[in-house]
Amino acid sequence: MKNQKICNFHVSDFHLLTVLLPYINEKIKEEKEIITISQKDLTGEVKKFLKSVKSFECEKEKIMSISWKRGRRVELEDNSNKVIFVIGTKEFIEEVSKEIGNKAYEVVNCYNINNGTEINEIIKEYSVVLTTEGKKEIYTKNSQNAQKRKTIKSQL
Repeated sequence: MKNQKICNFHVSDFHLLTVLLPYINEKIKEEKEIITISQKDLTGEVKKFLKSVKSFECEKEKIMSISWKRGRRVELEDNSNKVIFVIGTKEFIEEVSKEIGNKAYEVVNCYNINNGTEINEIIKEYSVVLTTEGKKEIYTKNSQNAQKRKTIKSQL
């Protein structure tokens, strides 16, 4: 997983949670440690989401035990059993990425975007995008790339 660069794009907290929580639930079942580094406190939104979405079967207690609070500083040792979700603006994610470095864990950068033009620039740096349909590979060296970007924009 270390070599896969994974990203997500969202326009609202509800949109973010719709994509992330099924993926987080999957990682909990794989017994991965989940860490969030978020630009804002998402605790209330996570509680509301879990109460309002009845069709989503998940490890609710374990999801709520994740720290959804706002924060940037996390002491990380090299450990492949971790999945780190960095949530915020492009600038926030870039700052946190410098602090995290390249250790042996999966990092999912979740960009809060205001317009679709940001996506075109950001997505060039990633090999996988996390969407409501799960992880999707990004093809950068063929004509499908333009279509993939249009699809991602349409999901926002």
